[in-house]
Amino acid sequence: MMSLERMSLEGLLSSLSAQSGLNLSLDANGSCALEYGPGFELTLTSIDAGNGLLLHQPQQFLSPTAPEAQLRRCMELNLYGTETAGAILGLDPQSNWIVLAQRLTVDMLDVKRLEEAILRFMAVARRVAQDLHVEPEISDATPLPADGATVIRA
Repeated sequence: MMSLERMSLEGLLSSLSAQSGLNLSLDANGSCALEYGPGFELTLTSIDAGNGLLLHQPQQFLSPTAPEAQLRRCMELNLYGTETAGAILGLDPQSNWIVLAQRLTVDMLDVKRLEEAILRFMAVARRVAQDLHVEPEISDATPLPADGATVIRA
C-alpha cells in the first residue's frame, strides 16, 4: 500500500493551482469557487480545522410548488450514493436550493487524488443537474404561447 505524504489543504490547493493554472486559493472564509461552465460553479470549503475539504454546488432551486417527481428523483439519486459517486444531495434551508456535496479527508489526498476527486465531482454535478431537471406540469386548460415564449406561473 502506497503511503501519502501529509500535505496541508493549502499546500494541496497551491500545488494543484500551479499544475492546472487555476486560482484555487482559499479566501478569508476558507472557500474558493471554480466556475466550469454556464451555470456550474463548484465551491471548495475548508472544514474540520483544515483537515477536511467540502466540495459543494447548488443543483436546482426547489420551489414551494416543486413537482413530486422532482423530489422523488432527488431521493432516488441519493440512495446509496451510487448515482452520485458518494456525494450527497440535500436541501439548503436558507436558500431553498438542492445542493450536491462531498466531504474529503485531507490526509487521504495527494495532488493527483484531489484533482481526480474534483473532476469526478464536476462530472457528477453536471449529470445530477440534468437528472433533477423536471419539466413543469402545464394543465390542458393553460394555452401555450404561440411564439414559443416560456410560461411563468407565480
